Amino acid sequence: MRHLLIIPLLLTLLLLTGAAAFAQEPSRAVYSCRGNEPFWSLEIEGAGARLDQLGAERMLFDGSLTRLDYMTPPWALWRGGGDGGEGDLVVAMRAEICQDTMSDEGGAFDLRAHLSHPDGRVLTGCCRAAAALDLSAAPVADFEGPVRGDWSDLLPRLLPAMDVCLERGFEGRVIRLLGAWPMSGNQALVRAELASGGRADCFAAMSGNEVLLSGPVSVTASSGQSEGQPAFLSAGGPEPVLTCGRAERVELTPGELLGWLHYPGPGCR
Repeated sequence: MRHLLIIPLLLTLLLLTGAAAFAQEPSRAVYSCRGNEPFWSLEIEGAGARLDQLGAERMLFDGSLTRLDYMTPPWALWRGGGDGGEGDLVVAMRAEICQDTMSDEGGAFDLRAHLSHPDGRVLTGCCRAAAALDLSAAPVADFEGPVRGDWSDLLPRLLPAMDVCLERGFEGRVIRLLGAWPMSGNQALVRAELASGGRADCFAAMSGNEVLLSGPVSVTASSGQSEGQPAFLSAGGPEPVLTCGRAERVELTPGELLGWLHYPGPGCR
């Protein structure tokens, strides 16, 4: 009898957890959603969302979140339009225990999702909410103190090459730079992760005057260095969404934000 009494209590607590997720500030709340048959994944952060589907390029959307906290259980609706004119994406999420047996994230999700795709399909899946790192409160990276022990030790020297590669060296939208390293002949190798899911290399003059060579690179290819430890995210676009790990602000001139260094840490990307 005691076990029978515990089960409803656990269900109530999980539903309250879902309600608390909607109570977070929309600009700080991040929703990670997954679905199968066909596989899809969706990341929502405030006004932005990115949709990944098996065998298709990433789709980006701008929209807004509406919370329906007065409903039992609570619901939230996110609607946004695609940057390529694909049409609207609509995601309805309600606080409910949702189990995705194919997810590698482990555990039950606390939100059930119904996704209306711009092409008219209706997909189902599970979501969970998390709080994003407050990048405005991240410490400023110190390049004049003790040796950092990674590629970012040379970031002030590499930044001109990184900038020119971001501006002219990559075909497609860059999610983050996985690293930059000095090469012979006063050149630098800059490696990027692209929104398409691939990676690309850019060879540029250390001075930033020109891009010498650029192109895609195999996912298994190694630069011989520790990639993504840290990753660099440029301040030239929307503020990135980081839900784990540690971030540092890159300001070579005080108050002039150039981007962020992200140290993912174990189990974080």
